[in-house]
Amino acid sequence: MRARLTTFEEIRSHLDGASISTYVVVMLIVPLRLWCRLSTSGRQGLGWDDILIVVALLLTNAWFYLVMFGLRPVTGRHALTEVPLEGIIEYLQVLFYAQLLYTCCICFIKAAILSFYWRLFSIKNRIPILIVSGVVVAWFFAIFFAVILTCEPINAQWDILITDRKCIKTRTLWLSGSIINVLTDAVLLLMPLPYVWSLHAPVPQKIALGCMFMLGCFVCVVSIVRLTVLMSLDLSSKDATFNFSEVVIWSVVEIHCGMICSCLPCLRPAIRLLGLQCIFGSISSHVHDRSASNGRVTPGPGSDGLKPWKHPLRKLRSPYTITDLSTYHANDEEDSYEMIRKANEEHGLATAAAGPARSSVSEDRSLRTVPGIEVKRGWTVMEEDVHGSNKV
Repeated sequence: MRARLTTFEEIRSHLDGASISTYVVVMLIVPLRLWCRLSTSGRQGLGWDDILIVVALLLTNAWFYLVMFGLRPVTGRHALTEVPLEGIIEYLQVLFYAQLLYTCCICFIKAAILSFYWRLFSIKNRIPILIVSGVVVAWFFAIFFAVILTCEPINAQWDILITDRKCIKTRTLWLSGSIINVLTDAVLLLMPLPYVWSLHAPVPQKIALGCMFMLGCFVCVVSIVRLTVLMSLDLSSKDATFNFSEVVIWSVVEIHCGMICSCLPCLRPAIRLLGLQCIFGSISSHVHDRSASNGRVTPGPGSDGLKPWKHPLRKLRSPYTITDLSTYHANDEEDSYEMIRKANEEHGLATAAAGPARSSVSEDRSLRTVPGIEVKRGWTVMEEDVHGSNKV
C-alpha cells in the first residue's frame, strides 16, 4: 500500500525533491539528445522528432515554473485554516492553467515519440503510428476543451464564491482521460518491439535495442500511480490545497520522466562520452564474438580466392566481401536510430556485394597507376611485363 503524505513538511520535501531532481535531468538530457544526433548524423539527421521534443521542453519549463512558483507555496497546507480565501481562489486558478499545460506537455512528448517511430518504420509499418497519432490528437483536444468547459461560467472553476455554477462530473473526466493516457503509453512502449525483432541483426543486439525502448515502462508505472491518486481524491472536501498535493507531485514526475524516456534511445554517444559504455559492454562483446565466428568471408567476383597481391606503390581494395548479415555490429557512437538504419543499409549492401562485377577493359585502363599493372573492377590483379608478352 502506498503511504499518504500527511504533513506539510513531507509534502514540501517530496515535491521539491521529485520536481527539482527530475527537472535537472531533463535540462541535461534533451541537449545531450540533440548533440548525439548532430554528432552521428549532422544537421541532416535532425528531424521532426527533435523539433517536437524542443517544443515539449519549452512547455515543460513553463509547467515546472508554474508549479514551483504558483502551486508550491500553498500545496500541502490546509485551506481556510492555513490558507486564506484569496489564496485558495488563486491556487485553484493556477491549478486550472496547470491542467492545460499538463495536457499540452503530454501531447507533445507523445508526438515526439511517434515522430521518432515514423523515421524508423517502413511505409507499410506506419499505419499503427497514424492510428495512435489520431488517438493522441483526439485525446488532446477532448481533454483540453473539456478542462476549459468543465464549469459554466469558466471562472467558476476557481472562484468558489460563485454559487450558480453548472459543472460536469470531474471524476468521470479524470478517469476517461487518464485511462486513455495510460493505454497510449503502453502502446508507445510496445510498438517498436516487433520492428526491432524483425531486423537483420544478431539476437543480442535486438535485445539491447529492445531494452532501450522498454526503459519507457517507468512512465507507464508513474501514469498508473497518478491515476490511482487522482481517483482516490475526496471531491466532497473543500481542502483543495491539501488534497491535490500528491496529484501535483506525480504529475510533475510523469512529465519529466516522459521527457527523459523519450530521449534515452538516442544517447549511446553520450554514454560512451561519460565512460559508461560498460553497461552495454557484455552485449556488444557477445555480438562481436558471434559476428567473428559466424561471418563468412568469401572471395569477390573475379578473384581466385587467394590473398590479394599488394603493389608497394598503391593500396588496393580487398577482393573479399562479407555476406553474412550477422557480422553487423553497431559501435557505441550510434544511437538506436542510426543502429536500425545502418542495419537495414547493411542488408542492402550485402545483397549488392554478391552481384556481378563490371570488368570493362576500356574503363579499367583508366585505373592504371604504374606501367605493367592493370586493375579490373572485380578487384583482381593482373601483372604483365613491359612488352605485354606474359600475364599472370
